[in-house]
Amino acid sequence: MAGGRIGLWYRASPAPTGPKRIATSIRRSGSTGSGPISPSDRQVPLGGLPRVAEIQLDYAPAAHKLLVSVANGDGGEFAHYVVDQSGAVHQVTRFADGVEWAGFGPDQGLYLVSERETPKRRIIKLAPGDVDLARARAVVPPGGEVIATDFWGEDPLVFVGRTMAVRYLSGGPSRLRMFDLDGRARGEGGAAAGRVGLRNGGGRRRSRLQR
Repeated sequence: MAGGRIGLWYRASPAPTGPKRIATSIRRSGSTGSGPISPSDRQVPLGGLPRVAEIQLDYAPAAHKLLVSVANGDGGEFAHYVVDQSGAVHQVTRFADGVEWAGFGPDQGLYLVSERETPKRRIIKLAPGDVDLARARAVVPPGGEVIATDFWGEDPLVFVGRTMAVRYLSGGPSRLRMFDLDGRARGEGGAAAGRVGLRNGGGRRRSRLQR
């Protein structure tokens, strides 16, 4: 589940009738507690999910939007949806777009880590309220090291105030580099001997669905 401004977002499935059922919607509940699905909960359909879908729900209180990230099984392809306050679903990226991570920043812009045309990855950004990937602008270009991504692990970047801390792979160790929200460098952390853990506030709620 992911916390909302009022109530909770959660992933819902049709009542199981056999092994080949898959969740095709998420719901918003007026309740803040756990329990059975209520008829009053509002359903938000998500069509076109793959046979094996790994889903993250991440509610952004500042933007008043729910970000839904879907992994196409273990194939390294991802799609991202934004659900607004009215319940309208906007698909921002598709599996073929090469966007591996998305998250809302403190300015309510949508930040995305993309590997399209660059295996070392770069950070692009959509203005607040914009859900058209074609209008995303480059914020942090690819460098000599690879931006680290892990769908089931740590976030590749976190926001500390109006600063982005971005995790890079520096050979074996990880290294943090700091940028402002327009991608201007603000400094660099030393390489850590082990893994540098980054997690944006609130955490992401994950589930694996299979049919």
